[in-house]
Amino acid sequence: MVTAARRLISRGWVAGVAVLILVGLASFAAMAIVLDGAGRVVGVAGLVFLGLHLIAAVRAFVLPRRRRDLPVDETGRTIIEAPGSLVWPLAVAWAAVPILAAAFVVQAIVDFDSIESPGAAFAVVIATVFGLPDWFRLVTGRLHRWRVVLGPEDLSYYGYRTVIEVPWSSVRGASIQAGGRTRGETKQRQTAGVLIDLKGTRPDPVIPMAAFDVPAEQIVEEIRKRLR
Repeated sequence: MVTAARRLISRGWVAGVAVLILVGLASFAAMAIVLDGAGRVVGVAGLVFLGLHLIAAVRAFVLPRRRRDLPVDETGRTIIEAPGSLVWPLAVAWAAVPILAAAFVVQAIVDFDSIESPGAAFAVVIATVFGLPDWFRLVTGRLHRWRVVLGPEDLSYYGYRTVIEVPWSSVRGASIQAGGRTRGETKQRQTAGVLIDLKGTRPDPVIPMAAFDVPAEQIVEEIRKRLR
């Protein structure tokens, strides 16, 4: 049985995410209470947007991951999907981003002085414009729910825009990777999850554990079973 040597996602990082969301909620709540008209619409929309992200964050970073029996379907596949309590709040929030951006635009036209943070409003609008391709993918069902499929012949991972499908013959193994910055000169941030060790020169993909409600140790064990 695989055991985790240390926490995959640091408490400091989780605390930072919590602070950002709570500060945002407080700001939008103030707008919803104090302002009228378009400003109040922005405040309410922001509360809903960040509230949904808070629900997803609790599922991803706070609630414990528990082992469970992973059923095998009639084709011999084991499918591990991200829980609905994580996926649906994010999907609704992301789908509503253009509404929030439109509310900022209307507020800027009607009463620009009522915008407490014009820079943040402008950033939301610009981010929405650049995110429109992903928004269309989301509403048309072309963004992938995080999912790991362990089939008789291959391993597949689907997540957001990522699709990875590799035969078992190309997989050397799997291990647990903790999140955080790597040591050395580059100091790149690495994702906390299950690192898939591929043969050859292909980059090794990482299955992010924040997206799933089963522990990383269990996914590693399931992959190693398939490699025996």
